Amino acid sequence: MKRSVITSAAGAMLLVSSCGEADEANVEPNMGAAETKEEADIRPTSDNPGRDEDRQSPVLEGEMGFFFNPGDRGPTLSYGVANTDNIAVNLRCPAGGMGETLLVYFNRPAGIVSQRPDTLTLAAGEAELQLSIERRSTQLGTTVQVQTDPASAPIRAYRRGASLKVRYGEETIVIPSESEDENVRSFFDACAV
Repeated sequence: MKRSVITSAAGAMLLVSSCGEADEANVEPNMGAAETKEEADIRPTSDNPGRDEDRQSPVLEGEMGFFFNPGDRGPTLSYGVANTDNIAVNLRCPAGGMGETLLVYFNRPAGIVSQRPDTLTLAAGEAELQLSIERRSTQLGTTVQVQTDPASAPIRAYRRGASLKVRYGEETIVIPSESEDENVRSFFDACAV
């Protein structure tokens, strides 16, 4: 009996120690905001009835919407399907960088990310901005993240009514302009932009 308790305690300690925080202040550690869960957005194909690591973009079924979380790590705006892990993209103003830094991030399977370029493009209206990505492996796949100025031309155009497009390889995520949406307004107000 004593041996099984010690073994269980050691296993629990190992599990807890592997769940630490991210080291970098601006790398999103998949906490405080909804995520795109790798398993939840995979649609089987006729060639592969299970996992489809070759799909180029997530399957987001259901009514999409905006979700605001004031969060301890800074305010986050997620665009996805309510009450699911199906999130197309997240925007976050990290604590300590309010009004200066805006993170744009999402999750994709590692196999897809390894085939994609090291940049993505934010576009809204006539404005386009190409940014270098940061990658980080997580239990949900790979987090793809860029950092930009919340006053950058695409973000300004988005706030004025243009749809925001996130182009990553062959995938384009379109976030409709909902400048009157309470969640969107709350996010930008909280970011002090």
